[in-house]
Amino acid sequence: MLSTAKLKYLKSLQHKKYRQKYSEFLIEGDKVVAEALHSDWEVTSLVYTAGHEPPALTHTKAPEVVLASAQQMQQLSSLHTPPGMLAVVKIQAPTALELTGWALALDGIRDPGNMGTLIRTAAWMGFRQVICSEDTVDLYNPKTIQATMGALFHLPVRYGNLDTLLQEATPPIYAADMSGTTIEKIDIPEQGILVIGGESSGVREVVLQRATEVVSIPSSGKGESLNAAVAAGILMWEISRRTGAGGN
Repeated sequence: MLSTAKLKYLKSLQHKKYRQKYSEFLIEGDKVVAEALHSDWEVTSLVYTAGHEPPALTHTKAPEVVLASAQQMQQLSSLHTPPGMLAVVKIQAPTALELTGWALALDGIRDPGNMGTLIRTAAWMGFRQVICSEDTVDLYNPKTIQATMGALFHLPVRYGNLDTLLQEATPPIYAADMSGTTIEKIDIPEQGILVIGGESSGVREVVLQRATEVVSIPSSGKGESLNAAVAAGILMWEISRRTGAGGN
């Protein structure tokens, strides 16, 4: 049974400072846990409630498997309806920036739901990597993780000074902005970086100045702008449609 000490530790991982301190984070739900177990990420613990027996793979991937009460699971869950299973995953060390195919760069994305959707869409569209500015929302925020639906375990995500990272990058940079040329009028190479800006501020001027092209989405109706995740999804679909994105 889940001990009081272990419960306290797991609850601490709901906060960014403790995730950073212990280099671990929580994931929730059968789907996300299964994605972690089938990836190269290290699952250190799995917690489940009665009636939600963990899959057989768990016992070879997670050194600790613990039964919790429904009340304990409710204390640990960030979801409206607590799941029957959650896991603790070790945060991986940052990987070197190796740009092949297409990468998605996020400049000041603050909404965790949008962040997770962007990662999930990038993985689906064949993008190879996600690069985040330092003020982009935490990858391990529970809402971000849930919105990725496990895609974060299959796509490298790196944080850093976006201006510096783009300055060092060799592939062409395509920044999304309403002032740009509509994407169907632009030649799309086999390799590049698509930059999406924050929900209210857009791509910062210093980043726009690094862009090879500033791109936009043609409008057929009325409205001020698109949600960041929606706009990125349309642009990534167009890039993937024309190039294969992942370089396959």
